[in-house]
Amino acid sequence: MTITHYGFKEIAISFLLLGLMTFGFCMVAVKVHPAFYAGAVCTAIVFLWVLSFFRNPTRTIPQDADSFVSPADGVVTHIEEVDEPDFIGGRALRVSIFLSIFNVHLNRTPLAGKVAYKQYKKGEFVNAMRGDSGHLNERTDLGIIPDDSRVDKLMIRQIAGLIARRIVCDTEIGNTLQKGEIYGMIKFSSRTEIYLPADTKLSLNVKIGDPVQAGSTILGVLS
Repeated sequence: MTITHYGFKEIAISFLLLGLMTFGFCMVAVKVHPAFYAGAVCTAIVFLWVLSFFRNPTRTIPQDADSFVSPADGVVTHIEEVDEPDFIGGRALRVSIFLSIFNVHLNRTPLAGKVAYKQYKKGEFVNAMRGDSGHLNERTDLGIIPDDSRVDKLMIRQIAGLIARRIVCDTEIGNTLQKGEIYGMIKFSSRTEIYLPADTKLSLNVKIGDPVQAGSTILGVLS
C-alpha cells in the first residue's frame, strides 16, 4: 500500500504542526508531569490517521466486459431513479455511496471510456448523508462515454460533505480512462454518486447498506 500524491501537502503540514505539538507535550511531560505524555500519544495517533486517510491500497480490478465497478469506498445509501438533466439528459439510475473519515477517498472509473463532460459547481457543505446533498453541496460532475456500447453514457458525481472541503478531479474532457483507474479524490468525509441512463439493461449486485470498495466491488452487471 502506498500514499497518494494528492495528500502530500496535507501530510507535510500535519507533520510540522503535529510534530511540534508532540514535541511540546513531551517537553512538558519531562518538566511538569509524565501525564502529559498522553497528549503526545494523541497527536501521534492523529498524524497516523492523516497518513491512513491518504492511503492508496492495491485493488484487483475485474477485467470482465460485463461488470461496472464502484467509483468509491464506503456504504451504499441510495439506489433510485432520478432526473439528471446535465449530462444523462433524462431519467437515470443513481447509486449513492457515503464515505466516512475512515474510508479510502480515492475515486475510480466504473467503466472504461472517454471523458465528454466535466462541470464544477459551488454549493453548501451539508452532511453528505443527506439524500439532497448532491444538489446542495459543492460538487464536480464527470461525464463519460463508455467504450461498451450497451451504456450510452455515465456520470460520476464527487460531492463535498460537512467536513470535506476540497474535491480533486485531475482528468479533462477528451481523456480516456480505464475501468478502475484513479482520477481524483474528495478530501475527508464525503459522497460519490454514479448515474446511468434509466433504460440501461443491467442487474445490480448491491443494495442499500452494503459496503463497497472503489475499483474492486462490482456494482452491477450489464446485459
